[in-house]
Amino acid sequence: MCSGRSITPPDLSLPSDVETLKAMVLAMAEKVARADALASEVADLKARKRRC
Repeated sequence: MCSGRSITPPDLSLPSDVETLKAMVLAMAEKVARADALASEVADLKARKRRC
């Protein structure tokens, strides 16, 4: 069932250093958390607008 193709996109370059990889993952997690916070804020603002 395996197609033999890689699941990693060809343009994705990962660092060879573990500490750099950790920092990269933490930065990505922070971006996701910020995006979630902004989405929540937008939802709150839309809810307020509907009440007016």
